Amino acid sequence: MDTPETIIANAEYHATLLKTIAELDYVPQARKNQEAYIKDLENQVSKNDKHIKQLAEKTKKERKEHEVLRDSTARRFAHKMVGKKEQYAAKESKEERWAYSLG
Repeated sequence: MDTPETIIANAEYHATLLKTIAELDYVPQARKNQEAYIKDLENQVSKNDKHIKQLAEKTKKERKEHEVLRDSTARRFAHKMVGKKEQYAAKESKEERWAYSLG
C-alpha cells in the first residue's frame, strides 16, 4: 500500500480523532475555572472557621457570665443593697435569654 492509499484508508479514523480533540477544546479553561472556584471555596471555609472560633469564644465567655449570675445569690443581694437592682435584672434577663436559646 502506498502513502495516498494509506491516508485515504485512515481518513475516517483521523476525522474521528479531530472531532474528539475539537470537543475537548474547553477543558483547559474549565480546569482554570474549577481551580479558581476551589480556591474561593477554601477561602470561604477559612473565613468561616475563623468566625466559628470567634463565636465559640463569645459563647464560652457568655456561658461563664451566665453561670456566675445563675449561681450567685450574694451578687443578687449586693445589687439590691446598692440600689442597682434594675441593672442586675437586665443582666439576668439577658442571661436567661441566652440560656433558653441554647435549649
